[in-house]
Amino acid sequence: MSRISLNSNVAALTAQRRFAQSTGLLEQSFVRLSSGLRINKASDDASGLAISADLDVDARVFNQGVRNINDAVGLLSVAESATQELSTVLIRQSELAQQAANGTLSSSQRSALDQEAQALSGEYNRILRATSFNNVTLLNGSVEHFRVQAGYGAHGGVEFSIGAGLQQTVGDGSFSTLGTFKAFSGSGIPADAGIADFNSDGHLDIATPHPTFGDVRLLLGNGDGSFRFEGNHYNVGTDPRSITVVDLNGDALDDLVTGDLTGQSVSVLLGNGDGTFKRGASFATPGLQPVKVLSGDFNNDGKADIVTQNLSSGYVSVLLGVGDGTFGPATTVDTTVHDLAVYDVNDDGRDDLVRGGGGSFDVRVLTSNGDGTFKTSAVFNLPHEGRGIGVGDFNGDGNADIIATGPSGNPATVLLGNGDGTYRVGATFAIGTAGDDVTITDLNGDGFLDVLFSGTTGPLLNVLRGTGDGSFQAVLTSSTGASNPAEHFVGDFNEDGALDVMTQFVGNTHFTMFLANTTTSGVAPVVDLSTRSGALAALTTLSDAIVGIGEELGRIGSIQSRLETAVSNLRVSIENVTAASSQITNADIAQESAELVRRQILQQSGAAVLAQANLGPQLALSLLQPR
Repeated sequence: MSRISLNSNVAALTAQRRFAQSTGLLEQSFVRLSSGLRINKASDDASGLAISADLDVDARVFNQGVRNINDAVGLLSVAESATQELSTVLIRQSELAQQAANGTLSSSQRSALDQEAQALSGEYNRILRATSFNNVTLLNGSVEHFRVQAGYGAHGGVEFSIGAGLQQTVGDGSFSTLGTFKAFSGSGIPADAGIADFNSDGHLDIATPHPTFGDVRLLLGNGDGSFRFEGNHYNVGTDPRSITVVDLNGDALDDLVTGDLTGQSVSVLLGNGDGTFKRGASFATPGLQPVKVLSGDFNNDGKADIVTQNLSSGYVSVLLGVGDGTFGPATTVDTTVHDLAVYDVNDDGRDDLVRGGGGSFDVRVLTSNGDGTFKTSAVFNLPHEGRGIGVGDFNGDGNADIIATGPSGNPATVLLGNGDGTYRVGATFAIGTAGDDVTITDLNGDGFLDVLFSGTTGPLLNVLRGTGDGSFQAVLTSSTGASNPAEHFVGDFNEDGALDVMTQFVGNTHFTMFLANTTTSGVAPVVDLSTRSGALAALTTLSDAIVGIGEELGRIGSIQSRLETAVSNLRVSIENVTAASSQITNADIAQESAELVRRQILQQSGAAVLAQANLGPQLALSLLQPR
């Protein structure tokens, strides 16, 4: 029941409580309107705050995912531009190969084309090794997969790989023995071998001289490392011990030149392009016994010449080609030779001679005078006899370098070219056996020249693996039951993209085939444009590589398209989660403005009522005043 009291003013207390409530609500409106948020502290909406916090995290994660993808797009752009340059290199090499395959060119002209092709291969390999993003190499296959984190967990990542189309099948520097096969359908011991595609079927064939019967016989390749006998015999004298493949008459077909040891002459077989030959003329090397025949252009007339290493005196015979499969009289270079190499060491367009002296401890460089004669331009003493000689650019400086192997127990010595016809002694490498029959080639497809040599003891197939800086790593690869290997012949006999090795052993009736163990690597396709057959083979190799480049560019483009889609999806997700979060946390300004007005009115009315309620005790006092 209501009463008038002095001790308590319940009406004022009620009005004060209501006034405090309206003031608090008014403060809340001020906070919401000033921040724009409906939830400013957990007590405003605890569950809503938790949900919005999760949504805010999603938005920030997705935003970082967009930045991650943009980084990946930058990576792919770098890879794409480099791959396009690789395509340009291959297209130019294909153009050079097409030109080198033309039958009107001379060997020196093809040599110039081959030099450009090899230089382009070096640039191709440099691009592969140098193309990187944030210190990650992109194109050489060293990184198999890239993962771009675009969202949460395993399903939030985008995985891709690049460089697969740039990978070539190459040898790893080791070999497996396929087996042995007879050199002739009957009996006999092969003396040498010439390797080329003689019947134009795309497979490497073998031409080998038969010293006993004085003829040359062919084994036609099947493309799998095996061969079949062709059947024809071509008489070339009485005791042929050496053979070389060269285009003598400019018809773009592979011809053969053999050296007759006891007949002291060289003989010519002109190729018909179908695996058969017609007998050419023989040319005397008077008083000299040719044990090795090499070809080159020694007088810079664009016609193939012949040089023979002779057994009886160790002297060298030079026969200058006329261009129709015949030669002028043989001339003699007075030098003692154990092994001989032909190479344009001073880059003047004329082939020079490098020899290791039989019994002498030196290497001699004989530079061409341009007329078929030579002068000794450099002599380098060795710590051992120069048994095997190989020439190539071992350190990538564009200058011809020399490696010389010695008798058993002696190291291999490298002479690095200075580019002016002089050399400096480089490193020496222990080989553990006598080093003969040196072959310079890139066996493992890493873009660096390797050294293959035979050994009379220990492993019979020996490799010095080039590192590209003029040094080598010794890899002793294979032993066989035969002994005393005479010569190695290199080619892709099973057509798997890696160079294989065929070995001939002294006194053995068989050849032994070592097939390269293969791997994949990002390197330039191995091409040789110095011969027409090599140029024709290079066209196929380069065509396959260009297809791989196209596939790689397509792969990069598809990854870029996928990442663009991923970015678009992430941006939509960011928009959606941001909108969802704002629906929970953002204040409705129109509603809050109306509430502000209502609460201001309530506060004002509360203050007025409180003032009236505080007048109640004064009414009680008026009752106590005397009348």
